[in-house]
Amino acid sequence: MYSARQQKGEASLAKLLSVTPGTVNHWLWRRRPVPVAQCVRIEQLTGGQVTRQMLRPDDWESIWPDIEKSQE
Repeated sequence: MYSARQQKGEASLAKLLSVTPGTVNHWLWRRRPVPVAQCVRIEQLTGGQVTRQMLRPDDWESIWPDIEKSQE
């Protein structure tokens, strides 16, 4: 079930990233991949609670080879 709290969180993140809440929703439901530059910003904004590896699980190693697997 989609909660009002989730919707508020998506709207807040969208505002911080200068994108629409719909864009954040598409990333959340994996309808669209999160752009590389946004991954870094999201990781920073969440204090590492949401990582680049979580946002790009299929290709993070090729995008950020400097991140060690132990940080997953």
